[in-house]
Amino acid sequence: MNVLPTILLALTAAAPAPGSEIVVILDNSGSMAQEWQFSVNGVSRTVPPSDPERLAVLGALVVDALDEGSDDKVTVIGFGKTETATPPSTVTHADIRSWPYHPTLFRKPLEQAKAIFAASDRKTKVLLFFTDGTPNDIADVTEMRSVFDPAEHPDVDVIAVGLFGDERIAEIGSLMLRALVHDPSEGSGDFVEVDNPREIVGAFTNGYARAIGSRAETLTLGEGKRHSIPVGKYVSEVIVVAVSEKPGRAFSAELSGPDGAVPVLGQGDNGCPLHIAGPEICGGARRHYQVFRSDNDPSKRSEWTLSVPSSPTQVEVGVILRYDLLADLIVEGPVASGQTVPLEARLLFRGQPFDDEVFFGADNFTARVEVDGQTVPLTHAGGGSFRGEWIPTMREADESVVVEAVFENDWMRKSDMMSVVVQPPPYILELAQDSLTLDPIPARWSREELCVTLDLSRSRDIEDVELECSVADWPLGVRFTCERQDPHTLAVCGSTHHWCCGKDGQVQVQVKGPGAATPRTSATVPTTYRVEGAGFLLCHWLIWLTIAALLFLAWFLYGWIRPHNFEPTLAVTVAGSQQGLRRAGEQILRELPGGKRGFYRNAKLCLNGAGDVLRKPAKAALVLEAGPSGHTAFRKAAGLEYRDRRTRKWKAIPPEELTDGYNPSVIYRLGDLYVKFTG
Repeated sequence: MNVLPTILLALTAAAPAPGSEIVVILDNSGSMAQEWQFSVNGVSRTVPPSDPERLAVLGALVVDALDEGSDDKVTVIGFGKTETATPPSTVTHADIRSWPYHPTLFRKPLEQAKAIFAASDRKTKVLLFFTDGTPNDIADVTEMRSVFDPAEHPDVDVIAVGLFGDERIAEIGSLMLRALVHDPSEGSGDFVEVDNPREIVGAFTNGYARAIGSRAETLTLGEGKRHSIPVGKYVSEVIVVAVSEKPGRAFSAELSGPDGAVPVLGQGDNGCPLHIAGPEICGGARRHYQVFRSDNDPSKRSEWTLSVPSSPTQVEVGVILRYDLLADLIVEGPVASGQTVPLEARLLFRGQPFDDEVFFGADNFTARVEVDGQTVPLTHAGGGSFRGEWIPTMREADESVVVEAVFENDWMRKSDMMSVVVQPPPYILELAQDSLTLDPIPARWSREELCVTLDLSRSRDIEDVELECSVADWPLGVRFTCERQDPHTLAVCGSTHHWCCGKDGQVQVQVKGPGAATPRTSATVPTTYRVEGAGFLLCHWLIWLTIAALLFLAWFLYGWIRPHNFEPTLAVTVAGSQQGLRRAGEQILRELPGGKRGFYRNAKLCLNGAGDVLRKPAKAALVLEAGPSGHTAFRKAAGLEYRDRRTRKWKAIPPEELTDGYNPSVIYRLGDLYVKFTG
């Protein structure tokens, strides 16, 4: 949807009483209507016309039409024929349509805009600058700011819109336009770059309406259609702009409100005489517009209706609801630097404080004060009053700063600013000593403090001043404090907060008054200290304790992890005769007393001569002990024999072979005890 007229419309409509001073600088350069060539590094480029449908002209006509019957004053300025020629400005709509296409000359239009703003006593001032190229009469950004520096015009809201047909042009042109605005960052709305003419209106609406606080709605209506417009409280005017979506014959629109039909404020088209651009631009069908503007009772809600009885094409509609809101800042000056300054700001509706919690809680509403490079948030304190606190930075002499209150939401920005004198602090802070020395600090747990007095008697008028004292560069293991004893003395104390070794060093004690530090409001004194050593062992007791604890933990864990277990399936059969082994049942070693590993103890099987299982090896005749990876060893087995399966005779096991452990295919005999292992 083309919203060009809507944008411009919205801007004007939202201007607060007693009206806004609005200057539109309209690019009427030749590149708007015809293709042109330029060279970069010897390479020629052809750029198509930026706005062959003359949408920018249509937007300017709409904005100018809104001037009729309102407190707003709109001036449309074009580019002059030469650098010294006076640029054309608004006389009639026919004059704007007849402006010839000239070179891109910024200087004279900007100077004329500055003169208009300087002579204006209106509270809201808006500069809308539209161009599709770079200036022929300004070489660089520095020269651009010498012509118009936004920092020198904080009371002028600037919206710059660039329609660039080539990347090289955009690269230079965007730098030029960003130099004109207060906030050149992306998304700020102060600088907008559009890709094609149909985006012009949207860019104007979003930026311009934001600057003067309009709330706009856009829609499209066809022939025979109507649209209901609900209007809430605090809306002082209803403005409607209707623009034909495509070139063609004129359409008719009608607006009615609580008091009946609203007459058309202005209407026309964006046609031009053939002699300025030829039949390809001026000879075809044109776009048409109609503008309606009517007062509304802000004390109650109302319903309005817009209809389109006849139209050869769709009609783009912009509905603007104007709020008569003004920002009001209250700061009592002069103020003292470093002291807390109360800030108060309000939105005024027709001279009275505006207090509507629903309004304050909607559309991302914020309130703040911008001053001295700081942003101070404001909080609603009731009754429409927003309050905050500001601490001015230190000054050595009286200095004026600009304080600006800003109320902002998604579609509005209202601000009020004033100059406030900031005075130096009414006191001087001076120390009597160049350095301090603390007595030796004992290194012990008692935390005994040793203190030295810092003399402030040379200072002036500090009796009622809150002083902040801090100590920088603390060494490890030492704690310092700094407290005020009376108006002219401070106690600097040191102590240890754990065992530490002896050390010498220096810390910086800083004393300062409220606000930022300056030579007259802050001072630093070096303070020498010495900590008496507590001895090597006491100083490092925590390290020794940690090592001992780690060793004990390793010993304890090793005692549980290192011992070995029998294999889960290892079993033993015990009987008083060889034949008895066949009848006796198997016993799993892990289920027998001592059959599982313990703390620093391998699993053991302990048998006495009667075949009983014991826990203690001392009384056992046969002891089998578990080893690593399932291996076992006989640790006690005097006289142990095994039955040779080949000769069927019993043979004694040599002592050196006992460590080989059991053999599952062998029957063992110890006295009258027969043993066999399986698994």
